[in-house]
Amino acid sequence: MKGDPPPPFLILKLPGVPLNQVMRNMDGSEIAESPFRVCNQDVSVMWQIAEYKTVYIRGFSRETMFDLYNLVVSLFAPATIRWVLDVFELSRETLLKYLDKGLSENCSEINIKSEDLSIKLLTELMDRIPLTKILKVTSWIPSDFKHPNAFKYRDIWYWQAQWVTLNDLKSVRNADSVVLEWTRFDSKDMNEFLRYWVECDEEMMKRLELNMYRGEDIDKNILFDQLLVLKVEEGNSQHYYLKKRNQNTGKIVLGHLEVKEFNWIVFSERNINTMTTLSDSMRKFLLEQ
Repeated sequence: MKGDPPPPFLILKLPGVPLNQVMRNMDGSEIAESPFRVCNQDVSVMWQIAEYKTVYIRGFSRETMFDLYNLVVSLFAPATIRWVLDVFELSRETLLKYLDKGLSENCSEINIKSEDLSIKLLTELMDRIPLTKILKVTSWIPSDFKHPNAFKYRDIWYWQAQWVTLNDLKSVRNADSVVLEWTRFDSKDMNEFLRYWVECDEEMMKRLELNMYRGEDIDKNILFDQLLVLKVEEGNSQHYYLKKRNQNTGKIVLGHLEVKEFNWIVFSERNINTMTTLSDSMRKFLLEQ
């Protein structure tokens, strides 16, 4: 059908032809147009070579995988290089070896996946990963886990986040994005966070996506208690605006909170100067003390 993605490039169907020879005979546009998925089952590398062009390395020996990696990287200047490390498949020594290799290759993101992840190993990994990297952990993290760098990375994504506390959230500074699934936060907790955001003069995060505790519905009365809020109906979603004045710069900062299905909330900062139009209700809201 028109618009469907092209089928995978069946490079393994070429008998007797070395893989690197095939790639060397392809020009850059052919590689860019081919939806490569070239990966080893326990270590995979993904990089974005252009807008909407993603190359995966998966399904080969580690030696062949890195040969391919070096070939493709030599042809392009990737916008994003993501290293996915499967803790279940790799020994500690091998895991650390590939982590160090990924960091030496200036990868953008480290993605750690496993069913379970010990505090000792996750601590060792976080000790090595620079704060300038994007960190994504899809493993089950013990409820008593703590690390001083856990909320200092540029982008943060934790699938299992029941170990995360309000103090952790309040400690975030200058992050682009924070995503937390499966948290224990309820409406009272998020009200405390929002009130802290209103009083904080430092930049915390540009965007926060958080799945609140699913054992109870979000109570808007508790969520917005003691907060000045503007409610805006946009389609089927519930949107709320908060505001604060940065005492350091004197500028008004808008906070936008969207309440979504299944107890998901998305909170982001909005720059008033970039908003092309302001409704009468928004103008009135900005003037309120």
